[in-house]
Amino acid sequence: MKVDYQIRPYEEGDEKSIVKLLQLAFDGWPKLDLHHKSIEHWIWKFSENPHGHSAISIAEWKDEIIGCHHWYPQLVKVGKKKHRCLHGADLAVHPNFRRIGIYNKTINMLQKMTRARDFLYNYWISRNPIVIKSSVNRSSTYNQVRNLVKINDVDKQLEEMPMKNTFFTKWGFLLMKKYNSMRYVFSRSPCVNNEIEINRVKYFDDRIYDFWSNVSFNYNFILVRDKKYMNWRYCDSRGGNFIINQVEEDNKIVGYSVLLINKLLDYHVGYIVDMLALPNRLDIIHALSIDAIDFFNENMVNIINYQVVKDHPYESVLKKCGFIDSGINITIFFNLLRAFDNIEGRSIGPKGKVFLTYGDHDSFPVRLSI
Repeated sequence: MKVDYQIRPYEEGDEKSIVKLLQLAFDGWPKLDLHHKSIEHWIWKFSENPHGHSAISIAEWKDEIIGCHHWYPQLVKVGKKKHRCLHGADLAVHPNFRRIGIYNKTINMLQKMTRARDFLYNYWISRNPIVIKSSVNRSSTYNQVRNLVKINDVDKQLEEMPMKNTFFTKWGFLLMKKYNSMRYVFSRSPCVNNEIEINRVKYFDDRIYDFWSNVSFNYNFILVRDKKYMNWRYCDSRGGNFIINQVEEDNKIVGYSVLLINKLLDYHVGYIVDMLALPNRLDIIHALSIDAIDFFNENMVNIINYQVVKDHPYESVLKKCGFIDSGINITIFFNLLRAFDNIEGRSIGPKGKVFLTYGDHDSFPVRLSI
């Protein structure tokens, strides 16, 4: 089918049409039970980002927006330095106009729009096999991301979110759960510190700067977690209804977690959205994980999701707490956007030195299951 459409940059006033397309393409957007309208979430995410203006390309046909592609800016520590990067998000094409090249043309437009700006990388995630195959060919490097789940009642999970081969899925889950418990029963556990005190807070104060400084050197790729960004990301209700927990020692932040219950459906889904502690403090991650499990249990949440880069040390801590690998294939891609002389910028490095979690890409699928 030949369609005479045009590709252009976003213009002020496109917001309502873009949101309308996103809601159509994703059968609802942003798939969060917000106390705000979807347009307010879009404005928060793409117009009021603390790191600057987003790059947005539009496909238009007869004054109707039939495609959109968003890249929004992030400040990321790559190697030893902080760099401005772009995160690819919220790509949508109208169902009646797919497979006619809109996806590739919106990317080409974004590359032209950002060529003169000082961005080092763009990064994106995908579970779509077609996008993954295409992305492997045009990305500099990529890592596998684990989606770990903890399910209390597998029968209830399969009843609420039916799957093919229910019998085999159920017993596969139970066998994997048993295997994990046997595998980790004799393995070295993080030092359990019963004196760790976890406090719920409404926002991040200036102490988050020292925490960030102490934790950042441990990673080759991690989004900068300063006060301005963290309060924009997790403390503005337009972005989501997050619960923030914090661990302090000697009046210093040594770890935190961000939790979310997505109540969009009658069957609520839990997420450990973000969780980070000082290097070599797996005892804090263990305490925060147990606290999160207790929180979700108290709120009658049957399934908890946590996302972590494969082989990161946090993966084993969560598995010791009863999480298993859901088997869902998620990949994070990195693409170098400009020449970079320092060799540290050419490779993301070992998997354990890459940190990425749900909050770093803002995608909370409500039907994610085993």
